[in-house]
Amino acid sequence: MKRFKAFFKKLRLGRLKLRRQIYTMYFVALIIPLTIVGSCLVYGAVQMLNEYNMEVLKGENNRVKNLMSQLTVQAYNISDGICLNNVQKEILSQEYESASEFTNSVNARSKIDEIVFTYSQIGGIYIYTDNPTICNYKQYNIVTEEIASSSWYQTAMSQSNAFWTSIEGSSAFPHKNNNIALVRRIFLPNSDYKAVVVIRLGDAYIRSSINSMVEDAISINQDGIVYGSKSDWYGRDMFIEIDYNDGYFSNSDVIEVDGRKCFAVVSTTNLHMTNSRMYIATLNDSSYYDIQKIRDILIMILAGAILIPGILLFVFARHFTERVYLLRREMHRASRHEYDMMAKFSGNDEITEAYEDLKTMVANIKEQEAAVYSAQLKEQELRNNQQAMEYKMLASQINPHYLYNTLETIRMKSLTMGNKEVADCIKILSKTIKYVQQNTGTSVITLKKEIDHVENYLTIQKMRFGNRINYTLDIEEGLKTEQYEILPLLLQPIVENAVIHGLEHIHDEGHVGIEVYRAKGDLLEIVVKDNGKGMRPEEFAEISQKLNTPGLKLESSIGVYNICERIRLYYGEEYGIRMESVYGGGTKVTIVLPAVNVG
Repeated sequence: MKRFKAFFKKLRLGRLKLRRQIYTMYFVALIIPLTIVGSCLVYGAVQMLNEYNMEVLKGENNRVKNLMSQLTVQAYNISDGICLNNVQKEILSQEYESASEFTNSVNARSKIDEIVFTYSQIGGIYIYTDNPTICNYKQYNIVTEEIASSSWYQTAMSQSNAFWTSIEGSSAFPHKNNNIALVRRIFLPNSDYKAVVVIRLGDAYIRSSINSMVEDAISINQDGIVYGSKSDWYGRDMFIEIDYNDGYFSNSDVIEVDGRKCFAVVSTTNLHMTNSRMYIATLNDSSYYDIQKIRDILIMILAGAILIPGILLFVFARHFTERVYLLRREMHRASRHEYDMMAKFSGNDEITEAYEDLKTMVANIKEQEAAVYSAQLKEQELRNNQQAMEYKMLASQINPHYLYNTLETIRMKSLTMGNKEVADCIKILSKTIKYVQQNTGTSVITLKKEIDHVENYLTIQKMRFGNRINYTLDIEEGLKTEQYEILPLLLQPIVENAVIHGLEHIHDEGHVGIEVYRAKGDLLEIVVKDNGKGMRPEEFAEISQKLNTPGLKLESSIGVYNICERIRLYYGEEYGIRMESVYGGGTKVTIVLPAVNVG
């Protein structure tokens, strides 16, 4: 709460006009928080959608990668059936007398036609050999100078392992887009001829197997794209920069392809039994632009949530402040004693009620001004009477020093005449008068002084009534009365009540007991009890009800009640007086005070 107060204090709203205060609070309390929260929500929603779509795209990429892994494994297994087949080796190693002899041998012994027919994923199988006695027939082809100079053929001749590469279509390859090819050398024992088999994956089969709502692109090693959802992608570089030294490279990002941004995921798969790597890219541009549309809609909603309340607040602020300014103008006129108010004030709210109160106040002021002069005369008359009363009170006061000197003179004469009892009585009376004089108007005194004053009072009463009045004072052991403070003149009226009313009909062995002790809860309790006649039940009930009614205004003074009120007003409502009385068995008054040490 303190921080908010400090914040609003820094804003210094009180220095601005009311309308500007409303606009400032609208900006601080609505625009800033709503912009911050709304921006965070929009950003979070876009990020969440981006992450979700990227995860979906990764799943699709993983599906395509698994598919291509299966196709390449099958192609390699097919190459095993060709390269390790002794019949194929004999066909390629044998020298033929004529072309017809070669074609007859192929028709009778080769199973490659059957393989191509069986495996629909195979786009074509091509065997190249430098055996000059064969001819171009079915899958068998003579190595031309163009083929012999190609990089893939030279690579096949230089290594024993199979490898995957991209081979563009030519006159020898009728399917131009069947670019993904497995190249493997066929070793011909006991022959000086060389042979290579090329197994191409069918582009149409790959396209139908992937059958994705998104777009895909595939490259092998560092070659360009060998398969793409769009035909114009073939031969282009991969869209995302690839670290070819990382055997398990993968990446996901937002990239730009052909002028359109899209989500892109690239992953790597190491092809079965070869040193070749296939890089598969999966792209989705529609989701990217869909998310952008959702972002724009959210921003428009946020802008509407800010602007629409702003327009309504602007209209309300103008209407509200105009009425406030009108009320202020009328109050200003009233402050200059111009009391001709407007007859009607628009609206039916608190401002209108304030204006009606202003009209009532002005009407009252008019009435009161008429009586001001008369009131001034009466006030002057009261002042004169007060001064006369104060003069009389001063004239009737007795000089305390004169009274003490007179009592001391009487006491000395009593001692001179040998009447010590009279002298002692005068001495105690002098102490009593002096105590009352000194502590009238005093806030607190020590408990010891108050108890001494009560003892002086009881001593005088003992001198007056003899054995009719006796008293005892019992102070808890260890309780040092000089260390506690108490309201002055608090105990004597209670003790006086016990003497006058409690022992009124006691003619012998009357007794007043005073007990002082500490109670639980850090309380100080003083008990005054007598062995008088006590109170009748109805009388006790009436007094108890008055004691338990704080703030009661009595027409006549009741000592116990006045003391109880003094305690409540000074210490609090939880302190005061408790009374117990049994008719014919005496009365007990307990004063409950906080145990306050002398400051």
